[in-house]
Amino acid sequence: MVRRGSPLDFTSSFSMFDLFAVQYERYRQTAIRGGLAPERVLTLGSARYCPEWQEINQRLISGNNYSIPESSDTRLRVVFMDYPDGYRIHSDRVGTAMGALADMPGITLVVKPATRGNHLSAAKFPESAVITTTIPSLALCQWADVVIGTTSSILLQPLIEGKTMLYPRYFHENTMLFDEMGACWTVDSLEEMIAAIEKLSDDPGFRPYTDEAVQAFLDYVTKGGDPNRDVLGDYVKVIQGSIDRTREPVST
Repeated sequence: MVRRGSPLDFTSSFSMFDLFAVQYERYRQTAIRGGLAPERVLTLGSARYCPEWQEINQRLISGNNYSIPESSDTRLRVVFMDYPDGYRIHSDRVGTAMGALADMPGITLVVKPATRGNHLSAAKFPESAVITTTIPSLALCQWADVVIGTTSSILLQPLIEGKTMLYPRYFHENTMLFDEMGACWTVDSLEEMIAAIEKLSDDPGFRPYTDEAVQAFLDYVTKGGDPNRDVLGDYVKVIQGSIDRTREPVST
């Protein structure tokens, strides 16, 4: 898409549907630029991150004692959410940064492969890193002091959990909305990454971004910009309304 300089073609996969639901307005505009009729594209928020599913997801991991080995001098728990190389990721930079973090005293580093395929990217991860495919991402986000990542949608979870989200912008060639909205700690070099981890080792609760920025971002992407939205309720209304309209008698 970037190479050809044109938007993604949504019509080839989605034009046969009556409605196309998206989580937030930016994505709605992308779908419209991709060829879908504006009246068919609805901003309804995220069912994945609605309160009802968050509660169910928490119940699924409750009572499980996930074993994450830590060093005896652990001062900072770090999780890196890996992502496939095909998404314009600089794997060499990722590997170099993870190696540097693993060499820092007092750090326990856990790497979670992208959940969809459980495959690591091409980055070379240090032997001291704990690589896990079996511990749920929610459990890792709750265990961690800081979560590092670039592109995965799981990065909303540490923000919901109130954990520090460290975004190494120099890891890839993409732009992220949480960065634009100031809802993360952005670093642009290995030196900045190490300095951030050193700061967090001394003060795990430190964040150079505000709770207000995080909440504004979460409201935008999970509730479609309406902090009072009943996400699942709106989905039900839209679907039920569409069903009812198809049952209306045709006038002659």
